[in-house]
Amino acid sequence: MERLSSNIATNLRRIRKMKNMSLDHAAIQTGVSKSMLAQIERGEANPTIGILEKIVDGMRVSFDELIARQEVKGYIVEKSKMVPIKAIEGKYRIYSCLPYEKGRNLELYVLELEPGCSYCPDLYGERSYAYLEVTAGELEISVGTGTFRVKEGDFFYFDAEKEHAYHNKSERSLNVTVFLTLQ
Repeated sequence: MERLSSNIATNLRRIRKMKNMSLDHAAIQTGVSKSMLAQIERGEANPTIGILEKIVDGMRVSFDELIARQEVKGYIVEKSKMVPIKAIEGKYRIYSCLPYEKGRNLELYVLELEPGCSYCPDLYGERSYAYLEVTAGELEISVGTGTFRVKEGDFFYFDAEKEHAYHNKSERSLNVTVFLTLQ
């Protein structure tokens, strides 16, 4: 029974948030008091069948959707099995770890840049931002008219709609993880 209460608590909160409902609005829609809904969401109350029926009817969801265990989806992206999406032998390799998908405004790339080499990506469009972490080496990055040095373990973010270029002026390989947000 404990798992069922936990499922109901998690699902009620998820459904309410997904529908952009406050507790007050959910109380009006369902006919269940705000305090009872809050207790259910916190897992502090075991609702009766009658209350569950009111919630299901008021939220316009199936009973199964309210009680079902939500499966956690996870995916492993194995770098060893990835093929670069762009590469110039002896200069750079770019891997797309999390490519663009409709409904998700985030992309994730790994850039490997050999010593003394540079990479100039295409512009990403209006309201796009890049957040990066240098995981190995030291990056020199040009953004617009500015130049920045980012050391191993450090982070940097910038307006990716501006012209930019990655430079490895050191004598060791450079690895950069780039998170790109598209608005």
